[in-house]
Amino acid sequence: GVSEVLSGAGCETPLMILGLPDQHVEQGDPAEVLAHCGLDAAGICRSVQHRQPLRSVASRSGA
Repeated sequence: GVSEVLSGAGCETPLMILGLPDQHVEQGDPAEVLAHCGLDAAGICRSVQHRQPLRSVASRSGA
């Protein structure tokens, strides 16, 4: 997949892979299933923030 191609090309940019778990997921409304698995907008934001906590403007500017 894409991650293998990037790795093979020597790309060192961090990559976060999100997807459905390798276990049974209750069926239902697609929006509810995605939310349950953390794959809705809010869940994706949480995953990104957990991996890369937001820094304050002062810390980004070096002040």
